This record gives sequence, C-alpha cells and structure tokens, in this order.
Amino acid sequence: MSVEGSSGIQTLLEVEKESQKIVQKARECRAQGLKNARSEAQAVIEEYRLQKEQEFEKYKKELAGSNLKEEELHNKILNDKLENIRQHAASKKEETIEKMIEIFTTGSLETHPNASLQIFRNLSMKNLEREPTT
Repeated sequence: MSVEGSSGIQTLLEVEKESQKIVQKARECRAQGLKNARSEAQAVIEEYRLQKEQEFEKYKKELAGSNLKEEELHNKILNDKLENIRQHAASKKEETIEKMIEIFTTGSLETHPNASLQIFRNLSMKNLEREPTT
C-alpha cells in the first residue's frame, strides 16, 4: 500500500504541477489579451483623432474661404464708394476753387463781432495781470 499510496501522491503532485502550468498559461494569455486590447484601443483612438483633425482642417479651410469671399465683396463695395467720392470731388473741384478765390479776394476787412470781443477780453486780462495787487 505504501507503494500504491506513494504513486498516488506522486500522481497527484504531477497533476497539481500540470494544473499550475495550465493556470499560468491562462494568466499569460489573459495578460497578452489585455495588452492586445489596449493596443487596438490606442490604434482606434489615434485613427479617430486623425479623422477629427482632418474634419477640423477642412472646416477651417471652408470658413477661411467664406471669409475671403465676404472680404472681397466688402472691398469691392468700399472701392466703389471711394471711387464715387473721388468723382464727386473732381466734379466740384473747380467750383470750390472759384468760391475760395472769390472769398479771399473780395473779403471785407472788418473784424467779426465775436473776434473783437475776444480781443477786448484778452487786453483786459493783460491789464489785470500787470496791475500790482495790494
């Protein structure tokens, strides 16, 4: 019985070692599976990030394009208005020069009433400054 008991114990020890190997292999497979899943998740995340970056760049280009179109439209309107102002100024140039010449050549030598009052006030202030205070 001792030989049989000893061989039974030996068999049990071998079975236990085999089961430990199986458990260890299962743990390694599980760890490898987790690593693979993590790698795949990183790849999916990176692909999604690149896709969103491309969409954003496309959106920026579209937005910049629409801004350029509006800017060109506003520049055209502004240039048209400036041209109208220049044409109006050119058409009134001669008339304005004639009026200025007439004013300068036929002006009266009388001082304006407000100007004479201002001169009087200035003279009064100078006289007050000169008088000594007691």
